[in-house]
Amino acid sequence: MYSAKEQGKNKYQFYSAEFTAKAMRQLSIESDLRRALERNEFELYYQPQCSLKDGSIVGMEALIRWNHPERVCRAGCFLGAAEESGLMVALDRWVFAAACRQCREWIDAGITSVRMSVNISGGQINQGHLVEMISDVLKETGVT
Repeated sequence: MYSAKEQGKNKYQFYSAEFTAKAMRQLSIESDLRRALERNEFELYYQPQCSLKDGSIVGMEALIRWNHPERVCRAGCFLGAAEESGLMVALDRWVFAAACRQCREWIDAGITSVRMSVNISGGQINQGHLVEMISDVLKETGVT
């Protein structure tokens, strides 16, 4: 039914065992994501942003990775499932808080001139609590 709906109005779709397999994979990823949030299996990598003028580092972009028990997963492997399962808002908060904690460590170490970029999902923006979440995390981490 969902496959036919995805194709547009007045469509039909015959059952295929692949649909069941796809649904089972989706359910498994969602379950694993919930556990990963509980077990703190996510990690941020920081990609430097360099000035074209002189090559100096002017910022960092926080990139999430999932330390899945079987492998390290890049964001493209799980963000779609996180959005579909409703976990994206919680994941966005985790990413933002982890990036702010790292910023606090850099500030405490005397590194104060680096900007941090954090990607936020469209769902977080549409939810309407983005400013509140950012404000709360900044206060919690002492980053201003």
